[in-house]
Amino acid sequence: MLTLLYREREIENDTSDSTDLVKTVLSLFGNDNRNSQLMGGESNIEDDLKHLILDLLNNPDNYDKVSLLQSIDLIFKDKNDLGNIVKAGIDNEFSQASLKRTVISMRNLINNYYKEEQLKATISKASYQMRTGKLDGDTISDYTSKLITSLEALSLKARTKDPGIMDELDIGDENGMGEVLSRVKSQKVDGGKLLSGWKELNEMTQNGFRRGIMCMIAALQHNYKSGFMQSLFMQFAMHNVPILDDPAKKPLILYISFEDDSEVFTEFMYRYLYYNENDELPDLTKVTGSEVAAYIRKRLSVNGYHVKMMRVNPSEWTYKSLFNKVLELEANGYEIHAMLIDYLYKLPTTGCVTSGPTGNDVLDLFNRVRNFSSAYI
Repeated sequence: MLTLLYREREIENDTSDSTDLVKTVLSLFGNDNRNSQLMGGESNIEDDLKHLILDLLNNPDNYDKVSLLQSIDLIFKDKNDLGNIVKAGIDNEFSQASLKRTVISMRNLINNYYKEEQLKATISKASYQMRTGKLDGDTISDYTSKLITSLEALSLKARTKDPGIMDELDIGDENGMGEVLSRVKSQKVDGGKLLSGWKELNEMTQNGFRRGIMCMIAALQHNYKSGFMQSLFMQFAMHNVPILDDPAKKPLILYISFEDDSEVFTEFMYRYLYYNENDELPDLTKVTGSEVAAYIRKRLSVNGYHVKMMRVNPSEWTYKSLFNKVLELEANGYEIHAMLIDYLYKLPTTGCVTSGPTGNDVLDLFNRVRNFSSAYI
């Protein structure tokens, strides 16, 4: 809240104001204790911070960056590590675009905290009223309906970026237009697309597969669908130099199989790589498992890509499980450049739209994965 109030003042031509939000959330911390060390009393970090925030609300002109940092130093004099974290939110320099994103993120964080506290209070009150039968004159059915409505409103979290909005363009926003143009250019040079190892396929796809796009490999049974996918998986790693959107991340190409066992895929990869290098098939009886692993790892990591293969029981997964795995990998420091799934049709359509003609649930499954890929991969 302290950082939000200060950073809001730095945004040029900003008409929004978080004063009421901050006052509302501060009320959750009880009555103001004026016996803070800033007023000559004993040290209590929570009380001191609350007093500083209230003073900033009521007397904003009394605080420039220097005086605010000095006040923070005084409050956290016995907890320098924590104080440095708070000071970093005030002291670091941001561009106007970064400021706007930071302020929106902090507003959402504070608003979510308030909603969570209200959610706890609502559930606690409802539990008491249901146990005691004090339902304000309502029947149990009417009371439950009202409760569900209030809980739904409180359970919706504000987000820095609405995942349903995959892109937003304001023609009057020069920075936004510049970002779109940069993305267009990046797709026309290295990093925006992934080349295969087949010249004709690269020509068909206009110089490779664009990151984030969903492609479906369709064919009858036993027509090399899995082999084609596994070949692409290896070719992406061998024929592309990863260019990261976030240099702090690790580039990853992910293969998820709902069909073939790991040993089947491993044998295919080794035979494929060995044959392309030596123009003859390998004798699997003359190599150990560790030698095969080292051989595959060396050739697939030549350009810097990390590669992961997963064998998943589709009966135990849904599309939400798939999305959670992608988000988990991103949280663990990976930037996913390609995700190959063999094959998506085997995934249960739990949670998908089932109304309409036969097969509508499968169509909805594919649409959900396509939209997610466009936003996250």
